[in-house]
Amino acid sequence: MAYFDHFAQGKATRLGDWLTQRTIARQFGFLARHLPSNNTLLQILEIGPGHGEFAAEFLNRGYRNYDVVEPNPTLRTKLQAIGVRNARDYLIPNLMEEDNSYDLIIICDVFEHLNDTREALRFISEARRVLAPGGLLFILSPDLMDWREDFYNCDFSHSNPTTVRRTLEMFQNENLEPLEFTYTYSCFGGIVGYLLNKLVKSITFWTIGESTDFKPYKLRLTFLRRFMVIGRKPK
Repeated sequence: MAYFDHFAQGKATRLGDWLTQRTIARQFGFLARHLPSNNTLLQILEIGPGHGEFAAEFLNRGYRNYDVVEPNPTLRTKLQAIGVRNARDYLIPNLMEEDNSYDLIIICDVFEHLNDTREALRFISEARRVLAPGGLLFILSPDLMDWREDFYNCDFSHSNPTTVRRTLEMFQNENLEPLEFTYTYSCFGGIVGYLLNKLVKSITFWTIGESTDFKPYKLRLTFLRRFMVIGRKPK
């Protein structure tokens, strides 16, 4: 079986597709506040783009210098079909890209899959090396403080415990300037997202996901809290 074939072959529901579209728009809006306006020539690298929803958002907005690192061959083929410039096949934490070669590195729902804190620090160090001066690193990950046992139960490869504080400390340790962070609950934020999180937790308290395709457990995971954080390489 190829790397993460179970994810590549998964099928979303209509509700899942709607939530994904809204979530991607929210993520882009948060990130776009820190991007140069009207500069679609940015050199962008996404690590583990999955089915390419975030890549498609950028491509649809006119960004063309969009490269990805995706070890799954099925997903690489899909990503090339939607128009990414290059799709490379390797595993992080080390990056194969040249020094100072990208303006933005994106890693969504992947940082937590690194094997341990040492690998997490190595990846951030590598991202800093690859970023051009003033370049941005954008991380989206589950918040262990909210997920608790679900953080490890939902995916056997969740090995790097991710929280805002730990991530910001790693940024500072590797000389990346923390710019902003926020919490998100699927496509919602603020008090609405917080209340939805509590509601979904209360109605799914009985499920612990013994089946890997159990919809109530997937619903629970969808509304658990994630965080988005942006760091900048000094100019």
